[in-house]
Parts: sequence; structure tokens; C-alpha cells
Amino acid sequence: MPDPDFRTSICSVVFVDIVDYSKAAVDRQVAMKADLNDAIRSGLTNAPEDELIVLDAGDGAAICFFGDPEDALFAATAISATLRGKLRLRTGINLGPVKIVTDLNGNRNVVGDAINVAQRIMSFADEQEVLISRPYFEVVSCLRDENTFSFRSLGVRKDKHIREHEVYAVGDADEKGRRLAETTFAAAPAVPAIDPDLPDDLVDKCRRHLMQVLGPMAGVIVRRTVAEARSAEDFVGRLAEKIDSEADRRAFRAAVGQAAKRSDRPVEEPVVEEIPDDGAGEGDGPVDDPLIARATEQLAAIIGPIAVPLVRRAATTACTSHAFLAVVAGHIEDEPARRRFLEAMIP
Repeated sequence: MPDPDFRTSICSVVFVDIVDYSKAAVDRQVAMKADLNDAIRSGLTNAPEDELIVLDAGDGAAICFFGDPEDALFAATAISATLRGKLRLRTGINLGPVKIVTDLNGNRNVVGDAINVAQRIMSFADEQEVLISRPYFEVVSCLRDENTFSFRSLGVRKDKHIREHEVYAVGDADEKGRRLAETTFAAAPAVPAIDPDLPDDLVDKCRRHLMQVLGPMAGVIVRRTVAEARSAEDFVGRLAEKIDSEADRRAFRAAVGQAAKRSDRPVEEPVVEEIPDDGAGEGDGPVDDPLIARATEQLAAIIGPIAVPLVRRAATTACTSHAFLAVVAGHIEDEPARRRFLEAMIP
């Protein structure tokens, strides 16, 4: 779980809402909230406590998952199924950026666009319907060859602010959620223990680097690969196969090379794509604040605001300015734009 220090994090958000809650008498509202709270506690029985934050939303709740993105889907459908016949519930799921902050009471709170969009997605749902956003769909539909759920595109919907959202309905959500309510998170893959042949620092370094390329899926992919890998070399090789870009693959292998060398079965460290350096640029020095600021400005001009968290994460894993710039440049798909970025960074 990220520390509450205003850093940007990516999480999956389940937003549930009780239909016509505000129209009910106060004693009925109290009973409604009690039923909802019980269902949420039941739905989160086996979810890692250090990977989620639950926020009260008055007539509903926002549940933020910082771990496995599939946990959000399992919990949402289990909660919906548990309350069928008791409450009229609408549910929306989204994936996006948030910040963890500390409120006036000293409790952890979450703010950010991910929660706002989850609420908008929920507002499009009918009673007992679970809808998901396009960003969440793109992640969860790729986590396994045959996902537990089927998804149906509902097209583009506009919210009250005229913002467009591509929405998907979760097929058979109630039927499958009912089974999940009986065996909470039964469909979620077990988290394997770290293989003693794989050093913890190698596994952690791989996870942190892949987060920059694959986003929230990285943690899930690393945990599953740990159970499948036969050696450190096989482990890194399997993870590298998950990266589409050749430049990103080479940067990944270079970033984890030192940690891999400390294992009994070292991984060959390939050469990262050469970055121009005529001696007048940054050289191969440390990653300092001015370099980070320039990289953020240049990358944001190409890919937009998402550049801020990408650059920050690159700065936490790269040991030198060249490695840092190689990782940052890997987020630029267009080759000419990537070259222009490197030229601007290293005059």
C-alpha cells in the first residue's frame, strides 16, 4: 500500500450505490447501510487488508483496490449477489489514478479521477447491474486467457459534465457473484510463496520496473510467474515476453540484471539501446531533480499528464541518468518522437 504522501497511484475502484436511499425514512436508511456494510465485509473477507481502502459515500461506498485488479470484480459481483432481494444496488468499476491522503481525523482517504469516473460508470447502471469502464476492461480482460466473466460493450455514454465514457456490462454477474459470495474470492488465483531460488530483491525489482510498462497488471503477472519459473533466467525471460516493445524489453532486462546476477542462476544482462551522448549532455550521472523535471515536461508534451507518474516511477528504479532516460523513452511508441525526446534531453 502506498504511503499517504500525495504520490499518484493506480487502483481499481468499485463504486456501489443504493437506489432511492435518500427517499427512504431515516430508520430505513440505517437498516440499508447496515445491510450494505455487512455485504461489503463479507465480500472482502479474503482480500488483503493492506491493499484496499473503503470509503463511505453516504448512499453507498467506494472500495479502492491497490493490488490484483481482478479482486475488484470478484468483490463487486459478490456484494451485488449478496444484496439481491434486500437492496436495489447499482455498481460501477473503474481503474485510474488516485492520491492517498490523510483526513482531519488522521484516517487514510483517497481522492482522484479514478473515484469520480467509477461513480459516473455506476450512474449508468440499472438495478443489480455491474458496469465497468474501458480502462478497467482493458486490464481485466487480459489477465487470463478465459476470464471468469464475459463482457458486453454498451457503447459510449455521456455524464452530466458531457464527458464521454466507454462502458461494458459484466455478463452473468449475478449468477457468478452468488457463487463467489459463498466461496469469497474462490475464482481469484492463490498468491504463491516466493521461490527460495529467486531472491526477493530480484522479484521486487522486476515488479517495480514492470509497473512502469504494464501498469497494475504487473503485480499479478509477477506473482503468477514466480510459481511457473524454473530458474532466475526463466523468470526474467517469461516476464520479458509480456512486454510488447523491444526497447522496453531490453530496458527491463538491463534494469533487473544486477539483481539477477546475485542469484545462483544469473541472467545475462543485455545492452540497453544506446542513448546519444557527445559529452555535453547529462552523461551517465545520477538521476537528479532537474533531470526528472525536464523529462516530465518533455514526456508530458508527447503523451500527456500520465507522464508524471511514469517519470516518477522510472526515477525510483534507474541508477543512472542513461538508464533513467532509456526507461522514460520506452513509453513513447512513435520512433521519431522517441528520438526527438532523447535529443531534447541530451543536447
